Amino acid sequence: MAYRMKNLLQIFLRQHGPAANHLVKLNRLLLTALCSLSLAGCSTLTEVKLYDGPPQDPSRIARLYLDPHVAVTDVDDIRTHPTDKSRVLAHSAGKRREYISLAPGLHSLHAHFFVLCLRSEGAFPLQFNAEPGKKYRLKSSVDARLQKWRPEIVEFDGTEVESDFPWMKAMCPPDVTVFILRR
Repeated sequence: MAYRMKNLLQIFLRQHGPAANHLVKLNRLLLTALCSLSLAGCSTLTEVKLYDGPPQDPSRIARLYLDPHVAVTDVDDIRTHPTDKSRVLAHSAGKRREYISLAPGLHSLHAHFFVLCLRSEGAFPLQFNAEPGKKYRLKSSVDARLQKWRPEIVEFDGTEVESDFPWMKAMCPPDVTVFILRR
């Protein structure tokens, strides 16, 4: 098939001359740009399954969706990702979003915000009672001075949560020491 396409392309280029060669290059460039743009706008939603047994119908489990820039380090003393032991249990960053599937019942978890200079405010572990078929959101609230982060678990309607956090304003002030070396 690839050989036939190559032959057809060569015949087309011979019949239509150098202008056709530019047209083929332009089409390749447009196709690449179109694919890139279509992928750039998409969020990736990934499940982190933390209940025993085979996959369950969503009406039988609870789902905890993570706000952008939030990492969950443990749920009910589970500290490692089920399929990748080298990473944090669950997190959402950029266009990558994760949600945790849980059995119904009382759960406790620890979480943090990605910006290390923000102090977490509130009681840890966070505890909540997950009901079957319900969606929850680990919501991140940051104070106006961008110094404290307060996590909260609320019921969730499933709408897209956009990240509008001002990263540049919340970064740690640099601690730089300059040494002048002379000969």
